[in-house]
Amino acid sequence: MIDYSWNSTEHCPPCFYGSICQLTTFYYSISLESFLYTSFSTVEVLIVLIFVFALGTVCNFLSIATFAQATAREMGSGIYRLWISIVGQVTLVIVTIRLLMIIRKKTSRWIDCFVFDYSISALVPLFYSLTVCLAVERIVVAYKHLSFDKQQSRRAAKKLIPVLMIYHFVLALYKPIHRQLRVEFNRTECSYHFQTQSQINFERLINILHLILPILVNFFSPLILIVILIEHKRSLKPTATFLSKFVDVVRTYKHNLISPLLLVTLTLPHLLITLHFHCISQSKQNIIYLFTYTLSLIPFVSTFFIFVLLSPKYREEFSKLYQRRY
Repeated sequence: MIDYSWNSTEHCPPCFYGSICQLTTFYYSISLESFLYTSFSTVEVLIVLIFVFALGTVCNFLSIATFAQATAREMGSGIYRLWISIVGQVTLVIVTIRLLMIIRKKTSRWIDCFVFDYSISALVPLFYSLTVCLAVERIVVAYKHLSFDKQQSRRAAKKLIPVLMIYHFVLALYKPIHRQLRVEFNRTECSYHFQTQSQINFERLINILHLILPILVNFFSPLILIVILIEHKRSLKPTATFLSKFVDVVRTYKHNLISPLLLVTLTLPHLLITLHFHCISQSKQNIIYLFTYTLSLIPFVSTFFIFVLLSPKYREEFSKLYQRRY
């Protein structure tokens, strides 16, 4: 009788796990195949997964409905928010289907391994790239102030979003090439197989950059925003103290400062699971890995809270939508 538990991990080389040490997260990527080895009850996992999916779907559709209004897309930022919500929902749907198939079937299939995993590997970095565009536009708006051109911003967003989509989906094309289905003891598993060290290094680099760069941009963008806005205040109120200008900026623009920092906070589980658990060496890491992976889905669930409820402008847009509905 083959032992499919993660206890077999203790007999595997460093960074490998599975019944015969055939799986790895060594490439700084999240492995959904880990759920093949979950020690949790199927019912418990399904309840959590369905709850996350239902909550995320409601929030994303409310967010999409808000930004689908023309008045909410007067600037590029509204277009970025719309597509962040759309990409977040599509990612949530594909991840949920992928996990349901793994949990229920306890095996992987061709469409899971090559289609769903490919889509996830392109959609997740696309989601974070769009948040970078939004953060950069906030800085541009603050810097240009009254000279900011809304129409030009809209045109730039409409051109940049397709470019980002093409970039991420084309760049991810190499991933299915290095995927393979292994049949081990009546179970089919999807795993990576790289032939050269340069291929491994490229995979690691891409996975790290697509996660680290958005976190850095979203973390430092509020700081840059504060500096720019304080400089504007200095020109308007030269006699005011630095502290008073700082407090005024934070009070007035707190929604623009909180949302990127909140996004960074919600992305930390993804960063943790990618960096800290890139080398699974102990079976007890199973529970922490799966719990952290669940937390890493939160950014795709919380778009309505981050991009609508935190912003006075878009709260008003949502209120208009609600009023028209009733």
